[in-house]
Amino acid sequence: MLQRSDISFDKDDSSRYLPWLIAFMVFLAALSIAGIFVLSDITRQLGTGFTNTITVQIPVSRSVITDEQRKTEALRLLKTFRGVQRVELVKPEGVIDLLKPWLGDAASSKQLPIPSVIDVQIDRTKDVSAEALKAKLLPNIPGILVDDHREWLNTLLLALRSVEIITFSVVLLIVLATVGTVIFTTRTSMDLQRETIAILHFIGAQDGYIAYQFALRAAWLGIKGGLGGLIFAVPLLFGFRLVMGSLSTGLLPELTLYAVGWICVGLIVPAVAAISMLTAYSTVHKSLSNLP
Repeated sequence: MLQRSDISFDKDDSSRYLPWLIAFMVFLAALSIAGIFVLSDITRQLGTGFTNTITVQIPVSRSVITDEQRKTEALRLLKTFRGVQRVELVKPEGVIDLLKPWLGDAASSKQLPIPSVIDVQIDRTKDVSAEALKAKLLPNIPGILVDDHREWLNTLLLALRSVEIITFSVVLLIVLATVGTVIFTTRTSMDLQRETIAILHFIGAQDGYIAYQFALRAAWLGIKGGLGGLIFAVPLLFGFRLVMGSLSTGLLPELTLYAVGWICVGLIVPAVAAISMLTAYSTVHKSLSNLP
């Protein structure tokens, strides 16, 4: 509980809309902070899961026997290549699951030629590349395709990091906007309370004591607004998680906000209260110290 203030703010309308403004900014901050953690996790998963992976595709031929021979030969050659750590033939069901987001039920059609897919785990320190693998495989297996995930992954990771920076900048702007709003509201409230401030000065109250009264008021308004913003933000984040979970295709990592992310979202309220309190205190104390 906040202690009773010696300054009556009951008829002070300058702070009437401050909780609503703070609630809106906390709502945006909660979404932004959650987005930062989700994007960071996606970047981490993509970086560790695909950086050292190369995919080999063997197009379907007209002969089943030839297809089996081509797969066997590809697996043999890949296992003998220097720098290849692991070779895994993807099951046809797995390939169909990857195609379903793009082709729908048509991906399961027997008339659709499903290529054989081989995942190759490589050691980048051994100077192995998609071009080197293709040069070794192509003479023995015509039409084979080799895809180095790092080529498109670098572009995607750069885009994700750019979005992270933009989102972090939004959070900083929200903090600055909160500080500016509290400063404006506090100065307006001081003008309305100038007679009360004069009386407190007359009976011996120090500038720090008066500033503390305004700081307590700002902290309470920050708590009210912060809780209001979280009331709207948290259900939206849960709903987003459920929707993205139902749309999971396996093409991208799971979009999940882990415990540390939820903790940081919850800490927004005390952070806003602290920012509001310190901003109000410094604003009032500086203004009073400049008075004659």
